[in-house]
Amino acid sequence: MIESDGSFSGAIHLSTFCGLSHLTSVVTLFTGVYRLDILVRAAMAAVSVVTAISVIHDYFQGRQMRNG
Repeated sequence: MIESDGSFSGAIHLSTFCGLSHLTSVVTLFTGVYRLDILVRAAMAAVSVVTAISVIHDYFQGRQMRNG
């Protein structure tokens, strides 16, 4: 998630997806566009799985670097 220069570009993109999920929840509340809400939630779930895999990979990669 943290780039080699110390920036958090990946985290910015993830927070954008999270905001989109909240926005579609509000739109669904007033208009009833449930298919759009389901599509966005499914995309958010996929992003969450990829993020979890990335964090786990980074964790084990860091442990290998410390242990030599």
